[in-house]
Amino acid sequence: DNSNTTPQQEVKPEGKIARQKRIVKAAMSKEPMTMFMASIRTGVMRASICRYVAEWEENGEILLVEKKKCVLTKKRAGWYTTNKDFMKELEEARSAA
Repeated sequence: DNSNTTPQQEVKPEGKIARQKRIVKAAMSKEPMTMFMASIRTGVMRASICRYVAEWEENGEILLVEKKKCVLTKKRAGWYTTNKDFMKELEEARSAA
């Protein structure tokens, strides 16, 4: 019986996109990785991750760490992190250089 629950208290189930963003962001927070590496590790399509990364870049929620060879594709690619502590350290180091 939900008679004592107001609409504001009801919790909506997490949508597919929100779930994918949470999973990808968590993976990229553990260690820097390319979008393709994140796709393989999370099961989220790389095209979707590309859109999420673009959105997060606009919001300052992700940082390009460096461009180097991807361990999976052997091609030059961007390595990203969503780890706030690492992002802060990296930005401080870059501004000091």
